[in-house]
Amino acid sequence: PGTGAIEVMAVNRNYSNDVSDNGPNTANGDYKGSYPNTTNPLLSGNADVNGYQAGSSFKMFTMLAALEAGMPLDTTIYSPYQYTSKYIVGDGEAACGNYWCPKNASQSEVGNYNMWTGFGESVNTYFVQLAERVGVDKAIDVAERLGIKFRNQQDLGHVENNPESFGPFVLGVTQTTPLDMAAAYAALPADGVYCKPTPVTSALTNSGGTIAFASECDQAVSVEVARAAVDAARCPTGYGAAEGNCTWGTAEQVSAAVDGPVAGKTGTTDSNSTNWFVGFTPNAAAAAFVADPDSPQNYVGKSNLGKPANAVADILAAQWEINGEGDFTPPSELVH
Repeated sequence: PGTGAIEVMAVNRNYSNDVSDNGPNTANGDYKGSYPNTTNPLLSGNADVNGYQAGSSFKMFTMLAALEAGMPLDTTIYSPYQYTSKYIVGDGEAACGNYWCPKNASQSEVGNYNMWTGFGESVNTYFVQLAERVGVDKAIDVAERLGIKFRNQQDLGHVENNPESFGPFVLGVTQTTPLDMAAAYAALPADGVYCKPTPVTSALTNSGGTIAFASECDQAVSVEVARAAVDAARCPTGYGAAEGNCTWGTAEQVSAAVDGPVAGKTGTTDSNSTNWFVGFTPNAAAAAFVADPDSPQNYVGKSNLGKPANAVADILAAQWEINGEGDFTPPSELVH
């Protein structure tokens, strides 16, 4: 946070052109898959690697847009199990006639929610209604300011041609990468300052001198908006909000593992084809995901759900033990 410096990246693949021992590609068995060897940048993305759907971790961008519009954290909306939105979509599981009608993860998620409880419990129908009030185009604008890139042509078409109608964006159907998400969330504990991620902070010259590389940073969202979003993002991890009341969180094991202030958000896509967690302390941010890079729509299996949250918790816990300090600054505005 505040620097963009990448401390560590890891993936369960080897960087190699030798795919002779790789298994079949799960999308097309006539080709070799990407495990265990690949040269594809699975974590950072490129023209060929568009990324992976990040699910509910994208709710952060709608919340930030709502806060920018002056809606406080205690904005309360009755949220049913299933909600028929104003967004027109094609046929599919989440369509009611021509309209997008997403559901919550559980039928027990019905009632009045605010940004603390809605974010903590990851209530889909709360955030869809919040997006209708503020505008999906505003949420997309926030995401772009925080470094989210739209590499997939279908996503890019929605964003460029009709962003205000791209309702499913709210729940993370857009393909992205862990590097983009970690950098976006890192802006929040940095009081809204987004820094372009970089693996290099300095270089040595042949004469023994040092060339320092300056961080590329911008004030992406205001200080108070960032602090308010952090307060809500404390709910999913079980750390508890400073200014509001959390009910329960979707990744409470994270605060149990990290001996310090921690916030973040889970993300799961339809049919559990990907599972994510993006988290941060005042000093570090991390993102982890489980997916099949060869066929991102494949079911990742129940045994893998929760592993990203555990991985991020371990990373943030280790970092905090080494050089963690400080605490999140509570918001003084946008609370009530």
